[in-house]
Amino acid sequence: MKMVILFIVLINLVNGSSCTKKGIEGCTKCELTETMEKCIACTSEKLEGFYYTLNENKCTKCPEGCTKCDKDGKCLEDKCLTGRYFKSDDGSCPTCPNTGDYATCSACTSATVCTQCAQGKHTDGFYYTLNSGKCTKCTEHCTQCDKDGKCKKGKCLSGYGLDTTENKNTCVKCDEHCTTCTTNGEGKCDKPVEGTSYCFENYYYNKFTQTCSYAANAVDSFCAKSNATEGVTEDYEYTCMDCEGGYEFEDGGKKCKASAPAPQDDSSVMVSIVLGLIALIALF
Repeated sequence: MKMVILFIVLINLVNGSSCTKKGIEGCTKCELTETMEKCIACTSEKLEGFYYTLNENKCTKCPEGCTKCDKDGKCLEDKCLTGRYFKSDDGSCPTCPNTGDYATCSACTSATVCTQCAQGKHTDGFYYTLNSGKCTKCTEHCTQCDKDGKCKKGKCLSGYGLDTTENKNTCVKCDEHCTTCTTNGEGKCDKPVEGTSYCFENYYYNKFTQTCSYAANAVDSFCAKSNATEGVTEDYEYTCMDCEGGYEFEDGGKKCKASAPAPQDDSSVMVSIVLGLIALIALF
């Protein structure tokens, strides 16, 4: 008996504990005994599309989409791959629904409850948002929406603004050189907020047209009235017609500068001097 055991040990060492018999599917490491060769490790990689689990010295072939199962081949509850859900009645891992209200479902807990929708633009050119276990198709140019598909505030793509008129909540195209126009509407651009402009580089916000004008044709920021009109080309020459209160045209120019203080007459100067002397005498 001792000689048999010694022989088995030597065989194990020579073979590096690898399997020597065929027919143990999925097995990567075996151990020899007096009467049999038993598996002690199964492959951790997919084998012809399936995973295997070690159960009672055998490698059990798991259901499709399952990484670990019991000896009967039923998947364990939390071992289904992403994009599949655990079906308790038969231990299988069906794929998540991917049509209709579940068109971009990437994770789910059942055939009717989605827990995650695919990120980014779908192949149909639209974005989808998870709402009540379903993937809602948003309106065009919108990245996040409610269960009715209406776009949420701040979720229009760059270059589009949210149109809330008549409760539409759709994204409309802004001026071609602008990033957002939610306030001023389609074809326009929103005015700068706290020094932050929504116009592209080399463009400025034109308060007369509510669009982005080419910087080379800029109207002075203190101009009250301009000949600028909507839809003019970049080479159009903007001209200031009138300055805001407290500003006046520069000599021979079209830009507005702060007005000079009004000159005082001689009598007002003398009054100021006398009042100053009286105040000085009062100190003594």
